[in-house]
Amino acid sequence: MKLFIRNTCVRFIYTNDNTNRLHIRAILCHTYHLALHDYYNQARDLILMIFIQHTIYLADISTQILYNRTMVQLGLCVFRFGNIDGAHQILIN
Repeated sequence: MKLFIRNTCVRFIYTNDNTNRLHIRAILCHTYHLALHDYYNQARDLILMIFIQHTIYLADISTQILYNRTMVQLGLCVFRFGNIDGAHQILIN
């Protein structure tokens, strides 16, 4: 049930957000959730899809904080799989 609600909310924001701020925050929250539950490949693909790495410095502070937390969670996800080099690469960027 929770998965259905999350997917419905995320899909609604993806299709109806005109400001792009909520869209980016929704993707970051979605990526954080996937990384937290060890869905590394899906989380990595989602974060790479929006090319936010090069423009995050233009975002507001709360979005930058969410981005940093998401990247740390993604690094921890890779670390839990035993890929220390992959975790290092994610965390140094």
